[in-house]
Amino acid sequence: MQPESFASWSPHTAREPADFTVRLAAEPDVEACVRLAVAIGAGQAAQWRQTLTRTVRDGERRALFVAEAGGEVVGYGRVVYVAPDAAPAGWYLLGLVVDQAWRRRGIGEALTRTRLAWILERAERALYFTRPANRASQELHRRLGFVKLPGHWVPPGGRPEDAGTQEFYCAHRGATVAGMVFYQLTIDANDPALLARFWARALGFVPEPPAEPKTTWHDHYRARLGERTAYPDRIFDPGGLRPPIWFQAVPETKAGKNRLHLDLYPTARDNALPMQRRIELVDAKVAELVGLGATVIRRDREDDPDDPIYYAVMQDPEGNEFCVS
Repeated sequence: MQPESFASWSPHTAREPADFTVRLAAEPDVEACVRLAVAIGAGQAAQWRQTLTRTVRDGERRALFVAEAGGEVVGYGRVVYVAPDAAPAGWYLLGLVVDQAWRRRGIGEALTRTRLAWILERAERALYFTRPANRASQELHRRLGFVKLPGHWVPPGGRPEDAGTQEFYCAHRGATVAGMVFYQLTIDANDPALLARFWARALGFVPEPPAEPKTTWHDHYRARLGERTAYPDRIFDPGGLRPPIWFQAVPETKAGKNRLHLDLYPTARDNALPMQRRIELVDAKVAELVGLGATVIRRDREDDPDDPIYYAVMQDPEGNEFCVS
């Protein structure tokens, strides 16, 4: 793809609103995608027809996503798994193309967010590469948590002489995305260590920050540990995806009902579960938590076939309300 086909770098230009949807492509979408690729000078129609048809039919190591507006395909993007070779192995975002008439409508970002989410459901990281001159693409991916990788590689499908012509970027699961704010949950406690032990068991959390994914906030918490191996009053998701919890020591006891509480879902909110199985999962978790010092306040059940409900309202060892459903 030639630099003149890149979206222009205009960071202060406002987007126009647009009504579109992003979805996985089907084979009938291929011809529209071929026309988009050829229109920006990205190659021959026959070559793109073969590549995109193979992508749609694959289903395991390739996928094609399209943006549709008014019944027409106005953009597309691919994901491809690249085996170990002259480039880093893994899932790559490839071939983002948006109709010239539909640029600056948020379509490229929506296609990229959708593909990134699809990859990170399957892998710990996503990869992408582009020419150094493609400022618009670099800024889009930076906002979505991509960071530049050091080194030079041959881009997937490229030739040895192409090494160094592309810049490679990577985003890990749990990376910061612009527009999203990292947060921790802080809970007042008379005995922080007691509540930390209880909630670590309840949630499957651990008292030390995870080593991966590498983020500034995990680095911060590890630095604060010093020579200690674990926190007595903080707990962390071992996978690094969910916010940490800090139990803050306070002198006063809890008064009144919580304005914020946690909901635990041993059922994974699976509406296909029969009610009896739902009850078994909830009651097993409730029994485990009672053994750790929690109290059952009440149980509720609704046998709605479209939205079956069974849950228990509980209190932790210091009286903080939460639900198990």
